[in-house]
Amino acid sequence: MSSGRDRGSGMGGERYVVVSSDSHVGPPIEHFRPYCPTSHLEAFDAYADERRLAKPGAGMTRFNLHATPVTAQHYERIETLESLHDPQAFLRDLDAQGIAATLLFAGGGNDDILPWGVGPGAGSTSIDIDTRHLGQHLWNRWLADFVSVAPERLIGVAQQPMTDLDRAIEEIQWAEEHGLGAINFPAPRPDYPSYNDPVYDRFWSAVEEVDLPLVCHGGGGHLPWYSGPGSYQLFSSEMSWYSRRGFSQMVFGGVFDRHPRLRVGFTEQRGGWIAHDLKNLDSCYLDPQRTFVDNPERLPSEYWRSNCFIGASFMARFEAEVRHEIGIETITWGSDYPHVEGTWPHTDLALRNTFWGYPEDEVRQMLGTNAVRLYSLDEGALRSIADRIGPRPADVDRPLAPDEVPEKVGLSFRTIGDWA
Repeated sequence: MSSGRDRGSGMGGERYVVVSSDSHVGPPIEHFRPYCPTSHLEAFDAYADERRLAKPGAGMTRFNLHATPVTAQHYERIETLESLHDPQAFLRDLDAQGIAATLLFAGGGNDDILPWGVGPGAGSTSIDIDTRHLGQHLWNRWLADFVSVAPERLIGVAQQPMTDLDRAIEEIQWAEEHGLGAINFPAPRPDYPSYNDPVYDRFWSAVEEVDLPLVCHGGGGHLPWYSGPGSYQLFSSEMSWYSRRGFSQMVFGGVFDRHPRLRVGFTEQRGGWIAHDLKNLDSCYLDPQRTFVDNPERLPSEYWRSNCFIGASFMARFEAEVRHEIGIETITWGSDYPHVEGTWPHTDLALRNTFWGYPEDEVRQMLGTNAVRLYSLDEGALRSIADRIGPRPADVDRPLAPDEVPEKVGLSFRTIGDWA
């Protein structure tokens, strides 16, 4: 597929409606205290004190101990961001990037600790499930207030405890009633059944009833662990695979046959793996050497296109080149604001680098139209916002000159794989 100019429609149209499938917020832990039941305040305060003492401080997270000076400066900048707890400041940063709306996950990247380990996964197994669930609910209550400032633009991702399905169902019902727009869907891990298990059927039914998409964030499940030389490289090469295992489990478990209205997104998991994995899963389905009596009704690739989508955070140009093999209708772009690997503060340059030369109608799909459909957003409201702050097609349709490449490039400038 050509990586050069591939124009399908004119570039003089309306500004793009840009929706990010991936942004993060995370206030200091004391912001959650007003939401905590009186009966648990003592435990909350003890945990907050413990985590404050353990907080490593700016520039000291496990991901940036060996950061370049430019990257270290970015981490230090995150530490002072008011947007991670102030919705008005967050909206100003959205405007500056030309983004009309965004999903909001936990984990601002600023080393602030959320209640009892809340994050994009299911929480730490070192914390009991009752306490973990309370922390998830405190996050949901705080987030519901945060997104209420601009519900058409801020799409809160609700936490729920996959290890307790009764509570999970109650939590997603609460989330839908209180204006949250998606459900955090932890990747599989050993302390709960895999997603092909029929035990989840009542949960899938409840998700269909609230009509919110499930969103699995990269790194939000069981992660590989290594020691010795090359540990971080080994971790980096495998973590994405662990995060996307839920798709094949749901397909071969017949989940989408029994629950055809499910929408499942895989966010911050790159896009290069999809075409290869779909072919591989299809080959397993079609294997002439074996007859599977419990095969699902359709090919895995068909379920991908009918029920699933990718949140292609910091989408690289080589991923956009294979957009039709991925399924262009399944691609949603993401900024990963404000993380160091994301597009901020050079979102305009990242969009140009990835999307210049492609047909305007296809760029519109990947940047916003698909997300509007998949997250049931108010297209009219976002159009009026985009008319004010969105990038013009002609501005995106310009390749970068060598002297325009920013010093802090992030992962949208990758050229061969997940990391470079």
